[in-house]
Amino acid sequence: MTGFHLNLSLMTPGHFRHAWRLPHADPLAYLDIDHFGRLARIAEAAKIDAIFLGDGPALRGEIEEAPGTGLDPLVLLGHLAATTRNLGVVITSSTTYNSPYNLARRFQALDHVTRGRAAVNIVTTGTPAAAANFGLTAHPDKQTRYRRAYEFLDVATRLWDGWDPEAIVADKSSGRYADLARIHQIDHVGEFFSVAGPLPVPAGPQGRPVIVQAGGSPGGLALAGTFADVVFTVAQTRSAATAFRDEIRRRAASAGRHPDDVKVSLGVVVLVAATEEEARHREQQLYATLPIDRLTAALTRNLGLPDGVYGPDDPITVDDLPDAIPGDAFSAGFSAATRALIAAGPRTPRELVQRGAGGSGHRLLVGSAEQVADDLQGWYEAGTADGFTVMPADTSVDLENFAELVVPILQRRGLFQREYRHPTLRARLGLPLPRRQRSPRTATPVPGNGGPELTSVAARYGDPAATLGVATDTIRGQLAHRSVRRFGPRAVTDDELTALVAAAQSAATSSNLQPWSVVAVRDPARRARLAALAGNQGFIAQAPLFLVWIADLGRAHRLADRGGAPLAATDYLESTLIGFVDTALAAQNAVVAAESLGLGTVFVGAIRNHPEQVAAELALPPHAVATFGLAVGAPDPAERAGVKPRLPLDAVLHRERYDADAADGHIGTYDKRLGAYNARYGLPGTWSDRLLARLRGPESMAGRHRLREALARLGLPSR
Repeated sequence: MTGFHLNLSLMTPGHFRHAWRLPHADPLAYLDIDHFGRLARIAEAAKIDAIFLGDGPALRGEIEEAPGTGLDPLVLLGHLAATTRNLGVVITSSTTYNSPYNLARRFQALDHVTRGRAAVNIVTTGTPAAAANFGLTAHPDKQTRYRRAYEFLDVATRLWDGWDPEAIVADKSSGRYADLARIHQIDHVGEFFSVAGPLPVPAGPQGRPVIVQAGGSPGGLALAGTFADVVFTVAQTRSAATAFRDEIRRRAASAGRHPDDVKVSLGVVVLVAATEEEARHREQQLYATLPIDRLTAALTRNLGLPDGVYGPDDPITVDDLPDAIPGDAFSAGFSAATRALIAAGPRTPRELVQRGAGGSGHRLLVGSAEQVADDLQGWYEAGTADGFTVMPADTSVDLENFAELVVPILQRRGLFQREYRHPTLRARLGLPLPRRQRSPRTATPVPGNGGPELTSVAARYGDPAATLGVATDTIRGQLAHRSVRRFGPRAVTDDELTALVAAAQSAATSSNLQPWSVVAVRDPARRARLAALAGNQGFIAQAPLFLVWIADLGRAHRLADRGGAPLAATDYLESTLIGFVDTALAAQNAVVAAESLGLGTVFVGAIRNHPEQVAAELALPPHAVATFGLAVGAPDPAERAGVKPRLPLDAVLHRERYDADAADGHIGTYDKRLGAYNARYGLPGTWSDRLLARLRGPESMAGRHRLREALARLGLPSR
């Protein structure tokens, strides 16, 4: 990829929504296919990477003053893709008012028919009016919309990944067309969706359509770090843009992705002319079209300021702003960008509306072609973005001016491509083919509103009707836990290791004894030996990090020996139990911390099969024993695994007194649910079958029936 990418918005009449009032403008251009065809041809001639169109599934009251979003972008941009050969198409679609199967199927088909030029711009829809168009009595709140979006994209990406590359055999001699073993259902059951899959056709040329996403709230950032290929953003200052890009890259790394696999596309409204004088004249003409009183009211409301207090020319200071962006702000990203301007000095609503291109919130760039090129180059070289989505102020004029005046300058400077070097949009953007994802993703909790929830209480119990009356981001992350037994190549850093142990030390343990330690094993040969001692479980050797958790009363013994103090209580079962209990509590904290970093884990009880050999391997001191292991690493997206259903809540929750009959009455239902889960992943039996087999007798305990004797020999007599 050469320099940065460039996308062009086709919003008509322009990102100054009232540009239709200008003398040269056609008020009906936003419905004219010839108008859009002309724009697409101009964009392709300039070697623009993709064209883009925003959308919202409702007609808003602003239609009284200016055209709405107009034609359905899937229909319009699909047509424009058919009339061009190289131009990518970025089509806005709502996760709140679509179903994942239909969207995945449409964009899979579009990727095929465009030969790899399709992108979906994912939005959660902030327009309350949309609810009534889809049979809802109320628009979902922001947290619910982002939880739905996370589950939506998890389902859609797994549907796109459902066909192996070799699934179509097309053997004419045998008559076998496809290998069913290479076409996979997803069998998803979650909070919002129940989807079996698979899609009717294999992946298109890009593996998946490019996923574009915008959103500066915590939920939007989490969504971007996990799923987005391109993040569309807004910023009024270089420092804010750079900080946002750094945060997106950090989020991607936390989700187990390479930071370079997510590109940031910075939106900028461009008004460009042959000379600065001409551009400034046109700028004043556009300002004159703005309904400044209504835009003032909308801006102050989005900032969380009281209605009717500020006129267009009343200064707003940073002290006037609420401490945080309001939860009902139409756009957290736009609010943050505007707040950054006010933080630099008082601004009037008129200044903010004009600086934000008539209320769009994006930075307005006005000047000659050289000035615009200089500005984009400066922002790019400052590390603010990987490219730009150029939003013409007056589309009928500024799109052509940008393509014919600015782009050649950028090409001469080596900042933008002179030719289309790759047939797919994904390759042109410098994006790798996506890693195939079959199993549900483990959600990463985020602070504040909008945290994702992938596998909700419904998946945790294998019951689509299961709900919780309250849920926080922490609870959602815990509900999404699953064991990971296949790991990707990413290492677990020392910083991550120390963070896990610090989290473990923060557990609410049952005593002040602190009777545990942990041994971090990275050496491949030692991991292989431990795997052999733990029943030849290969994932121990494959995981980049294996933590062995130690019930450690040796520390207390050494302390007593140094001081000449008596220490007899450690010989009793109570002390051994405290060691095991506190170790388990600490390790569970480490698991929660690991999943918040995008890592996967699995506990290994089989480390107790041969406790004395493990103690020798790890050079454990007397009075210490390995209680269990924990394999840690980045989950391999190809692993087929999900959130394993647990016993129904009423089978384990007793109120006031234990009721065995009531609790055991749920076991039959649970056997059916877990049996269905096991069948889905090729595992035998029900819960009852596996439980009784596991506890049948000493022969089923893999050597652990000798644990008491081993404890005594290790200095933990447990009397």
